[in-house]
Amino acid sequence: MEFYERVSGARLHAAYVRPGGVAYDLPHGLLEDIYKWATAFSQRVDEIEEVVTGNRIWKQRTVGVGPVTAQQALDYSFSGVMLRGSGIPWDIRKVAPYDAYDQVEFDVPVGKNGDCYDRYLCRVEEFRQSLRIIYQCLEKMPAGQIKVDDHKIVPPPRASMKESMESCVPSRLRRCRRRPALEVLFSPELSLTPSSSSLAGSSTTSSSSRRATRSRPARPTRPSRRPRARWASTSSRTARTGASLSPSRHLEARRRAARVAPLERASSAIM
Repeated sequence: MEFYERVSGARLHAAYVRPGGVAYDLPHGLLEDIYKWATAFSQRVDEIEEVVTGNRIWKQRTVGVGPVTAQQALDYSFSGVMLRGSGIPWDIRKVAPYDAYDQVEFDVPVGKNGDCYDRYLCRVEEFRQSLRIIYQCLEKMPAGQIKVDDHKIVPPPRASMKESMESCVPSRLRRCRRRPALEVLFSPELSLTPSSSSLAGSSTTSSSSRRATRSRPARPTRPSRRPRARWASTSSRTARTGASLSPSRHLEARRRAARVAPLERASSAIM
């Protein structure tokens, strides 16, 4: 946790690993301190095994206690040392490696009897394999940038953002500048003189389009409508009084006239 805090600045919820890289570079002298700690921890593991592994009291309290068979471990969906201590060599770092586990070498400790003593031996061996992974990571730590140079994934530094607005624009967009109109007009890609192949293609296309047009039935044309003003028609009341109506009153009058007109035509036909 001390090294974790030195790198990220927080012991929990550090948000150190981010899209496109990491938040900060490693502080100076951190790798040397990790190597010293790993060397000292390896000696502590040796001392633990000298005191505990062969101890008679420790064996009496762990050997044959809490045995779990391989089938029971699978039935209960155990994982980790509970599964490996029962004789099943399952480690997600080997089965589906992530991060850099496919670039380092380590062994998967497996027990035989599935009791507490076997699980203890697996844990001690995992200590040693973890130290082995740490040594390999220290040797293979690459030098270079800690983030990708793509501002669509990683934002630019705060200092450059405060100085220029173009730092927020991706570099590929800055390279794609607009060409002048004359340059585009007289560019070889946009030649105004069609080639023979283009003429042949256009002729075949036009002939095929003509054939498609001939076989297609003609669409009926709608009668043209003369545009008229929105409030050009007036109701009988407006014609009599000569007063202008509001749009809502005008719409109501038109609806009333539409309802009355069929009745008037029917009565005139009967008469």
